[in-house]
This record gives sequence, C-alpha cells and structure tokens, in this order.
Amino acid sequence: MDSTASAAPGLDAFNTEGMSPAAMVGQGNLILSALTDTEEGYKKWPRIAVGYYDSLLLHAFFHAQHHRCPVGGEEVSDEHAQRGLKNAKQYLRDIFEASNDPAGFLAKRFEADNPLMERCKNGWREVVADQRRAASAKKKQDKATREAFVSQHAAAPEGTIAELAAKHGKSKAEIRRLKAAGLLHTLGQP
Repeated sequence: MDSTASAAPGLDAFNTEGMSPAAMVGQGNLILSALTDTEEGYKKWPRIAVGYYDSLLLHAFFHAQHHRCPVGGEEVSDEHAQRGLKNAKQYLRDIFEASNDPAGFLAKRFEADNPLMERCKNGWREVVADQRRAASAKKKQDKATREAFVSQHAAAPEGTIAELAAKHGKSKAEIRRLKAAGLLHTLGQP
C-alpha cells in the first residue's frame, strides 16, 4: 500500500519504507494509544485526523480484527481496518468540533439521541398535550385499579368472612373462594 495515498495534500505521510508488518502494527498501536493519552498524545491528533499515520493505523486495526499481521497491501485495505480508521478519525473530528463549538456540538448530539426533539420541532404544544393525555390516562387506570382492589377486599353485604363461616358452618377458605367467584348468594340455598 502506498504510504502517501491518504495523507492530506502538502503533508507527507509517515515513512513506512523498510518497516516489517509487525513493526507497523506496533507503531499503529502506539499511535492509537495517543487517542486516550492526555499528556502528550493529543499532539498527534491533528496528524491522525489528516491521514499522516493511516498506513500504520490500518495495520493496527487489521491486527486487532484478525490477530495476525497483514501479508499484502490488499489485506491492509480490509473493510474492518478501513471502518476502524474511519471511526477513529470521526472520533477526532467530534472532539475538534466539540472543542470549537461545545454548545452546538452538544445540541446536535442531543437531537440525534432524543426522538422527542423532532416532535418538539413540529409543535411543542402537541408534545405537551400528549404528555398530559398520557398522565390523565395513567391516573384513571390507577384509580380503577385501586377501586377494584378495595371492592375485592370490602366486607360482603351478608357479613364478614368470619361471620359467614360461623353462620353457615363452612371454613373461611371456602367462604373466600365463594366470594372471589361471586357466589356468596348461594350460601343460604340448599
């Protein structure tokens, strides 16, 4: 692979002539460590972004995916290696954009991550109305659930479970089963 193929115009690419694939993988991994190194690594970020280290990074990404050094130039152009290089450069572009316009960057990321933003653009009143309708429906559902619970646990008009069990000579469990089935009115029938 031509080492100057992807470098920015006017900037020579890192000279990889005479380097073994293993050495290129090692150098590429060192360059990648610059993405997380806060002391000195950030100085390499512009060169990474413009393609100065592309050949080394492609070797490192290929090795990370396939666990071996690439044999030829075609292998280095593997789609996984290309995607890794593209993602690394996009990561740096995002950092540069965030440092130049932090508020704009955060707003753009929030819009991309929040589907409500699109709805808000179309009409915040609709969003608020939807939220109020949802809250009202939940309140009604909670009230119905509470009323159902209270009605199931209220004393029967015929008396409490203990009174009915003593009056009809049945167990409390049997009275509870009849109450749950809605058949308490059958207790007095032969």
